[in-house]
Amino acid sequence: MLSLAELRHVAQAITSSLKGWKVQRIVQPDGYEVFVNLYGYDESKADGARRNLRICARPELAHIGEVDTLPKAPVDPPTFVTLLRDRLERSRIQGARIVNDDRQLAIAFKARDAEFELLLSVLGSRSNLYLLDGNGTLLGALRPLEDTRRELTRGKAWSNPESPAPEEGMDRFAECSDGEFLAEVGRTYQGLQGEHESSELKRKVESSLKRSSEFLEHKLNKLEKELHDAEEARALKKEGELLKSVLHRIKPGDTEVVANDYETGEELRIPLNPALSAADNLKAFFKKYHKGLTGANMLSQQIEVVRSTLADVHRLRSEFEQLCQSGLMDQPTLRDFSERGPVKKILQKYYPESRRITKPPKGKPKKKEVPSKLLPRRYATAENLEIWVGKSDEGNDYLTTKLASGNDLFFHLEGWPGSHVVLRTEGRRDPPAEALLDACELAVYYSKQKGATRANVHVAHIKDVKKPGGAKPGLVYVNRGKTIALRHEPKRLERLLGSVIKDAEPR
Repeated sequence: MLSLAELRHVAQAITSSLKGWKVQRIVQPDGYEVFVNLYGYDESKADGARRNLRICARPELAHIGEVDTLPKAPVDPPTFVTLLRDRLERSRIQGARIVNDDRQLAIAFKARDAEFELLLSVLGSRSNLYLLDGNGTLLGALRPLEDTRRELTRGKAWSNPESPAPEEGMDRFAECSDGEFLAEVGRTYQGLQGEHESSELKRKVESSLKRSSEFLEHKLNKLEKELHDAEEARALKKEGELLKSVLHRIKPGDTEVVANDYETGEELRIPLNPALSAADNLKAFFKKYHKGLTGANMLSQQIEVVRSTLADVHRLRSEFEQLCQSGLMDQPTLRDFSERGPVKKILQKYYPESRRITKPPKGKPKKKEVPSKLLPRRYATAENLEIWVGKSDEGNDYLTTKLASGNDLFFHLEGWPGSHVVLRTEGRRDPPAEALLDACELAVYYSKQKGATRANVHVAHIKDVKKPGGAKPGLVYVNRGKTIALRHEPKRLERLLGSVIKDAEPR
């Protein structure tokens, strides 16, 4: 921040070198600073010239200085700069003064029929820039009043802060003339802000990588526990086989049955649901087994993705720490590291950039053409429903995440690589059974098990299929669903392959 002595020097420089200069343009790139473009007569050049004032209210960096160029203005201008443009554009600077012998500097402007002051209050974390009218009424503020001066109210009279008088401080730019002073302050604080931004970016990168690593480790532990629980369900297959051998001995209302374990020769007590018949108890055992088997397969895929992502994050953390320890982490290196795809994505997750809502573009946007390799193969069922089949890993992603809708059904061969297959239900909750078998046939045909006479195909609603962040193309998570045991029908497959649709792009 500028000291009181330096602020006095700023007031003197503005009064002596910018008095009478006209405000041409005002830009507010963010919530902490405003840039004012001025036009006037430059005595050293004996000609008209333009100069740019930077008025900054950042904590620890509050200052007024001169810069060479204006930053790019946001598409949707903030409220404060709209107020400034309405009041100050085409006005002329009348001079500058220190307010209340404190670290507060007011620049006076005279418009055609009114007078205003821009008042920079340098108060550390409570620094702010205010617009006052000629009567001392507060019209607006750059930063929120609740963050800086809660006692002030827009539309009410300005009041000075109740704080002890500051020390005069040192003027680091005392040897600069009034003509060079503002430019020297601008250069100094541009360098200081660069260092501040680098320090802040370094902190964010370090924190983001640490938090991402901890999150993934926690997620991996949770998934491994869920996998362990799912694999225990596989033991139900053995109990189901033993239950089948003693099914004839079960009486209504039995809570358990004893069977001989054919592997160990020991007796095994199998619990039963007394409210179910013997056959229904057997079905319940195998239903739990199939559910556990499906869950184990899906969890294994998720664990693979999380482990791979965690290894990538660990490598990034190790590289970042080595760069910091070696002393090679200068501003360009830090910026390049933070702009890497994986690092940028992690930063955006934990430190999202605020995006101002912009107005929608005028006119109807043109439809974006989709590469043919992403479009699915299309087949028709006997009931005139469509079945879509992905052509590649990228095509699988596009089909499952972009084209298919919530009530459509997703098909995939259990435990084997293959294309994503989607049955378009057209909103129906009970698609025909024949259409389900058609989709299962295509899921097997477009998989590594092509030609198999029997196969288990997992089917789920598309709304239960998720694409995890960072997963490789074609990999998805399926949360629910059921398994269809398919017996291959050559005639069905022949009919489907002859029903290919080629007329139009899928909708």
